[in-house]
Amino acid sequence: MEASRLTRTLRAAVGERLRAVATYAGTDRHLHYLRDDVRGKADVERVDRIHEELVFDAIGGRYLEGLFELGDLRATAQHFEEGTIVHVAGEGYLGVFVSVDAEAAGQTTAVVDACRTWLRDRPSTGGSPMRRSE
Repeated sequence: MEASRLTRTLRAAVGERLRAVATYAGTDRHLHYLRDDVRGKADVERVDRIHEELVFDAIGGRYLEGLFELGDLRATAQHFEEGTIVHVAGEGYLGVFVSVDAEAAGQTTAVVDACRTWLRDRPSTGGSPMRRSE
């Protein structure tokens, strides 16, 4: 599933409540979708900090798998007053980051499923680094 298809799948699941879609592979980051009203908040320094946190999140997830013994960690979600952040880590240092409005928090499972499918079927290259690819 190419990244534009991932974005379309996520938009079908959450509609206009989709705020951002980004993927990463190691240090390469690809911003595939950024809603216009969110664009002003997406400076490069902030994106670098978010990417770093996502990598740490994935590393910590391996620890949690052993601690809870519930199988593979599928995703993490942080629910804030104005939005929900979903992080789905793949093998190695691959992952998907999705931001949705708070009203779309009930669609978290659909978001996770779309991201896991993308990670499983992903093309060998993503979009342009930190540029909108859709």
